[in-house]
Amino acid sequence: MKPHTIAEDLLLPAAKDIVRVMIRDEFVTKLSAIFLSNDTVHRRIDDMSADILEMITTAYNVFDTVEISWEKVCSVCTDSAPAMLGCLSGFQCLVLNESPKVVTTHCMIHRQILATKTLTQELQEVMKSVISSVNFVKASTLNS
Repeated sequence: MKPHTIAEDLLLPAAKDIVRVMIRDEFVTKLSAIFLSNDTVHRRIDDMSADILEMITTAYNVFDTVEISWEKVCSVCTDSAPAMLGCLSGFQCLVLNESPKVVTTHCMIHRQILATKTLTQELQEVMKSVISSVNFVKASTLNS
């Protein structure tokens, strides 16, 4: 809920210095013409957010993009992204609607991370040591 004055106080002076050094002084005046009022910055943030939401890949987009015969799929492994796990419209749900026999699993790496979040600090340290040891061994065939 802070005003967006950081653009006027911090970013604009820095941008002017960059333009002055990298290009020429005549472009600094063009940079000064950019409106950086609170409302303008707020509107631009909202516009960028809306643009990002339009570009986000949804479960339906992923499902439509993956062109395979779902009857032949026996297992699907996904991460913890809401588009993948949503119980009503997630990717796993869409796959299960097409082929109810598919076994869905959660990625092992993500399971480790989720498990460490609920552990005590001491157990988190142990888990980190174990994970780094396993990653070291798996990083090279010679180590394995």
